[in-house]
Amino acid sequence: EWVAILETDPVPRKRQAAALALGAIGSKYKPGISALGRALRADKEASVRKRVLQALAEFPKNDLRGILPDLADTLRYDKEPQVREKAAELLGRLGENAKPALEPLIKGLKDDHAGTRAACARTIGMIGVDASSVLPQLVPLLKDPELGVRLDTVVAVGKLSADPGAVVGHLVAVLQADRSEQVRREAVKTIAALGEYANDALPTFAKLLASDPSAEVRLQIVQALEDLDDIQSAAMALRQVAMADPDRAVRNSAIRMLPKALSKDRGALVALLLDRLKQETEAEIRVAILQELAALKPATPAMIEAVESARKDLQLSVREEAVRTLAKWRQQP
Repeated sequence: EWVAILETDPVPRKRQAAALALGAIGSKYKPGISALGRALRADKEASVRKRVLQALAEFPKNDLRGILPDLADTLRYDKEPQVREKAAELLGRLGENAKPALEPLIKGLKDDHAGTRAACARTIGMIGVDASSVLPQLVPLLKDPELGVRLDTVVAVGKLSADPGAVVGHLVAVLQADRSEQVRREAVKTIAALGEYANDALPTFAKLLASDPSAEVRLQIVQALEDLDDIQSAAMALRQVAMADPDRAVRNSAIRMLPKALSKDRGALVALLLDRLKQETEAEIRVAILQELAALKPATPAMIEAVESARKDLQLSVREEAVRTLAKWRQQP
């Protein structure tokens, strides 16, 4: 009955209700999804097609594979922007199985509707390595005037990992030029996820630690350094951040990274930590410094003297951490 109403009833409101009913029934009624796919292409009312897409969202992704051609044609030909956008989103649920829809997805990257461009970029990213050939068509969207499109494109290009070196290059350009803190932060996260290839971004990371106006971006960069093999090349930048960054969360994170960055120069590490213990105004960071010192064994006389002084700190949390640090050193072999 619902299929008949969807396909033949002259009243759009009734066809909308039929579509939603079929979505609620879902996989329990196998002809339902095929009828919805046909209606998506054939119904002349945009309001009905929107309800059809809403109904299709209730089906498991394996069921959606059977109507991939309907979704692809909707993305390719539908006149309603929100309908094209939702069709692209549903294709994204198919992941790598959406590869047969690459042609309309690529076309959608140039759609006048920003939501459709963003949805197509997301879906191409979800296809993954099998869509790596689309990277040249995605790159222009990294400069899209719409923030949401740029964000989704940054994430998408990071998933096309057949040529991660090229991806890093494009994302470094974003990191250097994009005006949005959100986009730059996402670019850092995406670069960091590219494994050894992320080391190519280290010179840019080091430069931006000193110059990016956003504390959130600087913090993201410091956190990204933890997973990189060649962090030593950013040691000087990390030292400067630990000493002078105006944001305490960034300074704190930089302090945590210093032992790895200066792993080949214990003397420089100890000297810097002791200096920061004296100069740092935030108790939380002084605690972090004491925790990093505790891991450095054996303790030198200068280290012991500095931590003994910290036992007289005005902040209880610092005094307690100093006591714990001395206790850990006493336990050393």
